[in-house]
Amino acid sequence: MKAEENEIGKLLMQFGISPSILGYSYLKTAISIAIKDTTCWRMLTKSLYPMVAAQHGTTPSRAERAMRHAIETAYYKGNKELLNSIILVQNVNKNKATVGEFIAGVAEHYRIWGDFNER
Repeated sequence: MKAEENEIGKLLMQFGISPSILGYSYLKTAISIAIKDTTCWRMLTKSLYPMVAAQHGTTPSRAERAMRHAIETAYYKGNKELLNSIILVQNVNKNKATVGEFIAGVAEHYRIWGDFNER
């Protein structure tokens, strides 16, 4: 679990998401949950956000907003090439992933490759 969280943290920082952003720790938790449960990201508001919020002592809406902010930061200031190589954005008119797309993309990448250094 610790090694997995370290790998997720390294990737988030490579994306351009700083640990000082509140959404960073929420995303680490959400991605860790999604790696183990392949269906949880499909029910974000009823399942994943409440689990993340409970672990961090906040509300599901605040957890979602913080994760969305962290993802927006990565797309506007971070490594877009790396983001686009791992995350599939479904809506071509959008220039960034949704929270669900982001979490699912990172979790699936981890499940396939085992760590984020191999690609």
